[in-house]
Amino acid sequence: MIDFAITENNEKKYMSWAKLCRSVGEKPYQPTTRELASIKMQLAKSMKIDPDNVVVRINRQPIL
Repeated sequence: MIDFAITENNEKKYMSWAKLCRSVGEKPYQPTTRELASIKMQLAKSMKIDPDNVVVRINRQPIL
Protein backbone atom coordinates (compact mmCIF):
# COMPACT_ATOMS: atom_id res chain seq x y z
CA MET A 1 0.00 0.00 0.00
CA ILE A 2 1.38 3.38 -1.01
CA ASP A 3 0.62 6.48 1.00
CA PHE A 4 1.97 9.94 1.76
CA ALA A 5 2.75 11.11 5.30
CA ILE A 6 2.49 14.89 5.34
CA THR A 7 3.69 16.93 8.32
CA GLU A 8 2.30 20.43 8.50
CA ASN A 9 2.41 22.62 11.61
CA ASN A 10 3.67 19.64 13.65
CA GLU A 11 0.56 17.69 12.67
CA LYS A 12 0.80 14.50 10.60
CA LYS A 13 -1.75 13.70 7.91
CA TYR A 14 -1.89 10.65 5.69
CA MET A 15 -3.16 10.35 2.14
CA SER A 16 -3.38 7.02 0.37
CA TRP A 17 -2.34 6.62 -3.25
CA ALA A 18 -5.85 5.39 -4.12
CA LYS A 19 -7.45 8.48 -2.56
CA LEU A 20 -5.03 10.77 -4.40
CA CYS A 21 -5.82 9.06 -7.70
CA ARG A 22 -9.58 9.33 -7.12
CA SER A 23 -9.25 13.03 -6.27
CA VAL A 24 -7.79 13.72 -9.72
CA GLY A 25 -10.15 11.37 -11.57
CA GLU A 26 -7.54 8.68 -12.24
CA LYS A 27 -7.95 4.95 -11.69
CA PRO A 28 -5.36 3.72 -9.13
CA TYR A 29 -2.34 2.06 -10.72
CA GLN A 30 1.21 1.06 -9.75
CA PRO A 31 3.30 4.27 -10.09
CA THR A 32 7.02 4.39 -10.80
CA THR A 33 9.48 5.76 -8.27
CA ARG A 34 10.05 8.75 -10.54
CA GLU A 35 6.30 9.51 -10.55
CA LEU A 36 6.14 9.25 -6.76
CA ALA A 37 9.10 11.62 -6.38
CA SER A 38 7.46 14.10 -8.73
CA ILE A 39 4.14 13.90 -6.86
CA LYS A 40 5.97 14.38 -3.55
CA MET A 41 7.50 17.59 -4.85
CA GLN A 42 4.18 18.81 -6.30
CA LEU A 43 2.39 18.18 -2.99
CA ALA A 44 5.07 20.08 -1.06
CA LYS A 45 4.94 22.98 -3.51
CA SER A 46 1.14 23.21 -3.52
CA MET A 47 1.01 23.06 0.29
CA LYS A 48 3.94 25.49 0.59
CA ILE A 49 5.89 23.17 2.88
CA ASP A 50 9.40 21.75 2.78
CA PRO A 51 9.66 18.59 0.62
CA ASP A 52 11.20 16.81 3.64
CA ASN A 53 7.78 17.13 5.30
CA VAL A 54 6.23 14.87 2.65
CA VAL A 55 7.25 11.22 2.99
CA VAL A 56 6.26 8.57 0.47
CA ARG A 57 5.70 5.22 2.16
CA ILE A 58 5.09 1.67 1.01
CA ASN A 59 3.58 -0.62 3.65
CA ARG A 60 4.29 2.11 6.23
CA GLN A 61 8.02 2.08 5.41
CA PRO A 62 9.46 5.36 4.07
CA ILE A 63 10.97 5.15 0.60
CA LEU A 64 11.22 8.83 -0.44
